[in-house]
Amino acid sequence: MAPKVYSIDASPPCRATLMLAKAIGLTLDVYNLNLLEGEHLKPEYLKINPQHTVPTLDDDGFIIWDSHAINLYLLEKYDQRLHFDSGVAFSLLLRIAKPIRLKQTKLIPDNLKGEVRDTYGFLNAFLEGKKWTCGDKVTIADIHLAATISSIQLFEPITDSYPNVQRWLSNCEQQSWYQPNLKGLNDFNNLFTSLINA
Repeated sequence: MAPKVYSIDASPPCRATLMLAKAIGLTLDVYNLNLLEGEHLKPEYLKINPQHTVPTLDDDGFIIWDSHAINLYLLEKYDQRLHFDSGVAFSLLLRIAKPIRLKQTKLIPDNLKGEVRDTYGFLNAFLEGKKWTCGDKVTIADIHLAATISSIQLFEPITDSYPNVQRWLSNCEQQSWYQPNLKGLNDFNNLFTSLINA
């Protein structure tokens, strides 16, 4: 069930919450209060928000008001893309790279190659219909993922099965912010290629 937000269209704080939800791809059940009829002062609304302000969020019984607090909450709970790199992609890269760096193996186990393909699949889905991972603008998620995905593809190349990932990485490579990645990526590729081929 989508989180419910009590809103008033003309309210800048409400609009900020609605924009954030749109930016992170979260569908909200929006209930527009009728301010002129005093809906925000009715007992049922005062029960969930004694300050009778908007917006108010009801996320499966968890109630929060104030747009700043709501937006931080929504980012933490629903915008997993911001944590996809740290929680999935980068930890997978470490599990592949560490045994090679410690000279414990030269082979990447099939199960880890499968996890890389799964990671590409998730990212491909995140990018469906979007230029960047969270929408039409670059976010910190894109920057972190660009560093990780550009590295992990050494071990399991990005194939045509993941066209959104290919397009996205190509877009990243065209950005000025991507330039600091180039030398380190080259060093990474040279190091691991030499360890695998030694």
